[in-house]
Amino acid sequence: MGRSRRTLPEELLLLALDPATGTTAQPQSLDLGLAGAQLVELALAGRIAPDGDRIAVVAPRPTGDPTLDCALELLRRRGAPVRAVHWIGGPRLGLRQTYLSHLERCGMVAAVPGQMCGVLPTTRYQATDTAISREIRARLDSAIRTGV
Repeated sequence: MGRSRRTLPEELLLLALDPATGTTAQPQSLDLGLAGAQLVELALAGRIAPDGDRIAVVAPRPTGDPTLDCALELLRRRGAPVRAVHWIGGPRLGLRQTYLSHLERCGMVAAVPGQMCGVLPTTRYQATDTAISREIRARLDSAIRTGV
């Protein structure tokens, strides 16, 4: 799996960023979506497959994407197929921040430091190219309308 395209978790996060505030609404739901999108990417890459109501690692070789490879290794270490609902609902500490940092390194978002209540440091993330989000939304809209 090369890096010629954005992954589903990357695109989900780009869509979730509010262009006005640089934040995401409902971060807990977004974390679930990111974990689910990782499973879809791993399935598309042929690394995992359904095993009844569980997910089994069928090809543990790396995908070439560090974040997906980390998820694949965590699944492999389990030693037995895991229920998708448990994987998606399990704690994914730092997953959103990992993807935000990656998108920043790729130049797709810019970190904007700030403060909450004038004291607590915060970081917002602004998309550097709104055309990317428009293109993702257009593809999603087309898929919904056409079923393709």
